[in-house]
Amino acid sequence: MSIKQMPGRVLISLLLSVTGLLSGCASHNENASLLAKKQAQNISQNLPIKS
Repeated sequence: MSIKQMPGRVLISLLLSVTGLLSGCASHNENASLLAKKQAQNISQNLPIKS
């Protein structure tokens, strides 16, 4: 492998790593959002009703 080919391979590896990291974060944020919505529903159902 020549030295001229190295930067391209490094760049591709870096881009794939960043893409994987960001997709993992997006998945985690989506799960956290769903959990927060469920918790908010549970809290609102357990609040006493004022009349």
